[in-house]
Amino acid sequence: MTKAEFLQELERELAGVNAQEREEALKFYREFFEEAGEAREEEVLRELGSPHRIANLIRVNLGTSEEESESFASAQPQTEQSAPGASEPRSEGYAQPPLPPLPAVYAKKPRGNTIGWIILIIVTCPIWSGIIFGLFGAVMGIAGGIIGIAFGSAAFAIQAIFTMLKGIPELIHHPFSGFFNTGISVIRAALGIGMTALCVWGAATFIPFCVRSTQKLFAWISEKVGL
Repeated sequence: MTKAEFLQELERELAGVNAQEREEALKFYREFFEEAGEAREEEVLRELGSPHRIANLIRVNLGTSEEESESFASAQPQTEQSAPGASEPRSEGYAQPPLPPLPAVYAKKPRGNTIGWIILIIVTCPIWSGIIFGLFGAVMGIAGGIIGIAFGSAAFAIQAIFTMLKGIPELIHHPFSGFFNTGISVIRAALGIGMTALCVWGAATFIPFCVRSTQKLFAWISEKVGL
């Protein structure tokens, strides 16, 4: 089960709950998944259990069944922490509904260090900015080199093919030199096509790798800073 499937199933399970309270609960768990990050999505799903279980917990905490409330409260593991508003009485109007305890994985997320990480980033800015720009330059240089070699190889292959076609009439008048030149042109064309294909494969592999690495780097920084 994925995050999207979990939320869809939870929404179906909460069909009988007040619309505003249902939206608050879905928003809470949607933000919970976002804060945990994609790397912990499977762990969060294991900790939460089935959407049916969570829906029952939400109904119990909303006071729909006292018997279920007692049974679910006694069944909760000691490692879980109470969600905001779980033990607080509801205020007038539609406040955020009481939500079931959060799984232990939520407590693993580092908190309270946002200011420290921001200060560290500012202080070390001359170091990491130089490294980042250096890596960016290296990546652009490698990408440019691959693209340049690809165009050069393609031009080499095209020129070899034209030379081969131009040398076909020579096979009649000068068979020996004609076969020799044609063979050389075929080899050159094959090398050019092979190098072009290799460069295209390298670019198709290297560029997405750089994009994924950059996304993971910014995701890691955002997680540490608490954005």
